[in-house]
Amino acid sequence: SFAFSSSMKAGPSPPNAPKINPYDGHTMRLTLDDHLAKLLQKEGYVPNQTLSTVKIIMGLIAVFAALLSQFYPLPFPQNKPLILFSVTVYFTLSSLLTLIAMLIEKDTIFLGTKEDGKPNHYVRITTHVAKFSPNYQIMCDVIVVDASLQGRSPITACKRLYKLYTHTDSPYAAKDTFRCDKFFDSRGCLYPPNLKDAVLKLVAKSNATLNK
Repeated sequence: SFAFSSSMKAGPSPPNAPKINPYDGHTMRLTLDDHLAKLLQKEGYVPNQTLSTVKIIMGLIAVFAALLSQFYPLPFPQNKPLILFSVTVYFTLSSLLTLIAMLIEKDTIFLGTKEDGKPNHYVRITTHVAKFSPNYQIMCDVIVVDASLQGRSPITACKRLYKLYTHTDSPYAAKDTFRCDKFFDSRGCLYPPNLKDAVLKLVAKSNATLNK
């Protein structure tokens, strides 16, 4: 937690702006991440939902496996192989979902393309807040996907997603660090103009480096 600086008030927040506890750093980051992604969509960026769709399908299969083991009309102990199968499926998929979140998605809060831009130019936004730190770091990266990864086969799609989410050391990356209270007024209400200005400047900087 931290105390807001006296210069934190930037202007009147919209009536429907979310209000948070100014000393709850976790909620503050979640609020900033959520609205940062929404701001990009309003600016014409289309999120890539492929990984989200895969995760939903995996979750549904895991839930179905759990329900199958519970309600399938087969008495015990005849249902022991079914229970073993269901537990294995549920555990495997749950573990994979955890690994995806920890090793692939990490701090990525937005991945997508510009609606009127090149389809192989992806914008990835990641954020980071160190423990007990008042600083909110935003990093923007423009990732150019090779033609070899533009196919629609499942293997190609997996390779493309892996590159998009794990690509590092990009020459087009731009990042900056802000105090979290730059984006909230004195009541703890989000002030979107400052957040919009911060992220769009980083996107513009990344695009400028790409177009040199």
